[in-house]
Amino acid sequence: MENFRKSSSYLNQTKDFVQKQIQEIENSISTFNLGKIILSKEKLSKESDFVKFEILKKYGFNKEDEIKKIFTAETGSSFFSNDFQLLINRGQLIMIDLNDEKTDEEEIILIENFNFDQLSIDINLNNFISKNNEVDKTIQWSFDAEMIQFPLVLRKKIEGDLFYPLYFSGKKKVSKFFKDEKLSILAKQKFGY
Repeated sequence: MENFRKSSSYLNQTKDFVQKQIQEIENSISTFNLGKIILSKEKLSKESDFVKFEILKKYGFNKEDEIKKIFTAETGSSFFSNDFQLLINRGQLIMIDLNDEKTDEEEIILIENFNFDQLSIDINLNNFISKNNEVDKTIQWSFDAEMIQFPLVLRKKIEGDLFYPLYFSGKKKVSKFFKDEKLSILAKQKFGY
């Protein structure tokens, strides 16, 4: 019994030591941006399969074949667990907490109504998109008043959304606009791309 007690104690100490080492490795390859956890794909790929598994299982990715796919997947690929979306972005593994994302408002009312006696109206978007440094919040937009339906709402992009840029012949898809602006995958994700 005494040998069993000692062995059990050593095993517990070993487990604690290993978990501490795993946490130190994760801390050394992790950054945070816009509330997202970003792991260095390159650095994590150099670690043992055991370390990869121990780090990724915290986010619900605990299947060996799925973990292998994560490290061979191309930029833009997504993987889902019950609580997280793992997004591949170049040399990064971006962990998005799906429970946090659900708290985002789907639509924000910007203007209930508009008095057409006014020539223009200013809408300050800083309160709504200030969390993203990639978006130029000083851009001025002009809209055809006859085409606007009230209330005017700000929402995430829906597949197929398009607009007609001024001094541009024809229409442009919002997804193409995001691509041309070279927004990161993380920024596109924020806007529903």
